[in-house]
Amino acid sequence: YGGTDTQNQTLAFDTAPGGGTQGGGFTITVGNKSTGAILVGADENATAANIANALNAVGATAGVTWNGVTSTYDIAFTSDPGQVIQVHPFAAAFDGGAGTVGNREMGATSAHILTFGVANGGAQGGVFRLSYNGQNTGWIAVGADSAVTAANMRVALENLSNVGAGNIAVNWNDSSQQYEIRLQGALATADIPTITLTAGPSEGYDATGPTIVETTPGVTGTTSEEQTITLVGPPTKGSFVLSYNGVQTNLIPYNANNAAIETALREIPGLSGVTVAGVVGGPFTVTFPNSMGNVNMLTATAFTTGFTGGVANIVPPAVDVYYPTDQQSIITAQEVFDSHGNKETIYYRFFKY
Repeated sequence: YGGTDTQNQTLAFDTAPGGGTQGGGFTITVGNKSTGAILVGADENATAANIANALNAVGATAGVTWNGVTSTYDIAFTSDPGQVIQVHPFAAAFDGGAGTVGNREMGATSAHILTFGVANGGAQGGVFRLSYNGQNTGWIAVGADSAVTAANMRVALENLSNVGAGNIAVNWNDSSQQYEIRLQGALATADIPTITLTAGPSEGYDATGPTIVETTPGVTGTTSEEQTITLVGPPTKGSFVLSYNGVQTNLIPYNANNAAIETALREIPGLSGVTVAGVVGGPFTVTFPNSMGNVNMLTATAFTTGFTGGVANIVPPAVDVYYPTDQQSIITAQEVFDSHGNKETIYYRFFKY
């Protein structure tokens, strides 16, 4: 390494192929500045980037590129350091093993905190739903007390395919007046998810829930099944949802037209081909593609109590802490000199995750 031009220098390792080292690390001293540990990358370009980042971090700004023709790292400083760089390889090779990740820190900071806009557990009536990593729960009924509401949330989240039974805990904290949602079990070391809340309708449905009957049975390949939705009453406010094979639609207003109901149904997996005919107030005819044959019945749920929780808020964990366990590691030492010529020893411990 080095050369007569100290603003543009080259660095080469003895070991073939290409960029030399295949593992481990080193540091670089430029004048009185020493970089932190520079790890050998997956290839020469990655190593060049690591060198540049380390130099820039100590104020020795430089561009570093790998020269495949000369098998050297070309280092171009933005200002002439006036000295040839010194390279300090680590004597020990890294052999950290695969390693494992231990349990997530389950303290107060690791929980999603859910609060409603009114006291004593938030909502006193109505429904809401949660979204976890892109999947929506069914509509969750506010319970008789906060503990029941917490249990309803847990069950709804466990029913999601990306959660599962036993992998989430929901508790009501009476002291802080908030719900705490924590990952556990198979999700104990998962990345912190995004959890959001959608409140249900503010007004209750003021009529008997919609009824659904099969008017034309389906026959695969020849006859499209038809089911008829009738809004009994009729209602003058509120919302309802339709369900197919246990999956619920988004909220459907009492005065929705056929296009709105069709859009809601088509968002359910397997129902992208359904059509809905009818006028506001119903009845509505839902037609399934004949390729589906005789299908399961739709069901309807009307929410007779409006949501009274005010503005809900979910705050994700402020800290996500992991503890490594059963790690193999190495400690290596390097002697460096400060600007006054005093020798110091720096120790590094490396883990592989």
